[in-house]
Amino acid sequence: MISFDAIRTAVFSELPWTRLNEIVRAELAGGRTTKQVLAEFANFADRVWDLTGISEDGKDSFGDTLDALNGNCRSDQCYRDIPPALPTEIEPRRPLVPPTSGSPVEVSSRSNS
Repeated sequence: MISFDAIRTAVFSELPWTRLNEIVRAELAGGRTTKQVLAEFANFADRVWDLTGISEDGKDSFGDTLDALNGNCRSDQCYRDIPPALPTEIEPRRPLVPPTSGSPVEVSSRSNS
């Protein structure tokens, strides 16, 4: 969950785009989707726009982040969901165990009724 304090700190920082990017990337790396992160950012929008003393860069960076989460930007600047991780190790196949009687087991489709 993203706190409003984290957003406020980011938009008032000297590098608001970088700080907001760090927040978004941390959320995505934690398994959240862009849609979920966008919903949280959108909930803060009115509060951000109404912050006393916020700079144009602060407002622009927040708006740009909303656009990037929403896909409203160049494709190389949009946030994308992180795909699920592939397994790092493939489970080895268990060796086939031959029948203990020394002869193959025959499976019949006939019933003994």
